[in-house]
Amino acid sequence: MFCPKLITSIFAVIFFILFIRLGFWQLDRANEKRAIEDQIAIAKSGDVELVASAEFLKDKEYYHVRIQGSYIDDKQFIYDNQIVDQVSGYYVLTPFILKGASNAVLINRGFIPWNGKRETLADIGIGEKLTEIEVKISKPVKRMELKTSEIKGA
Repeated sequence: MFCPKLITSIFAVIFFILFIRLGFWQLDRANEKRAIEDQIAIAKSGDVELVASAEFLKDKEYYHVRIQGSYIDDKQFIYDNQIVDQVSGYYVLTPFILKGASNAVLINRGFIPWNGKRETLADIGIGEKLTEIEVKISKPVKRMELKTSEIKGA
């Protein structure tokens, strides 16, 4: 006759409770993902509007918006060691000062493949003219903030 020991029974109960909690955690994660999908659907359903304030951008994750301002050409970032569609390369990130504002937003200008030539970078210069761009808002996991002196080029 089968007679489990006390330690085996304790482990069985602990693992049973653990697996039940993991199941509820999975259900919570599914609800979070559904909420994100709903936010994306709402963001895609509206028109692309012109935004004049960086404060407005904080509440518009996943939205496509138009912004006016100018790039800071001498403060660009290279986000290296990235792989897109099995091709290695880098992203070009450039601060963009909104028209009439003192703060900047960071714009991902796209992926550039290395194509086997790591010793030379592509020409990523822009110039500092006033422009209007259409962007999709996404919040980074960890925010990077530039000092005012870095934004103004001082």
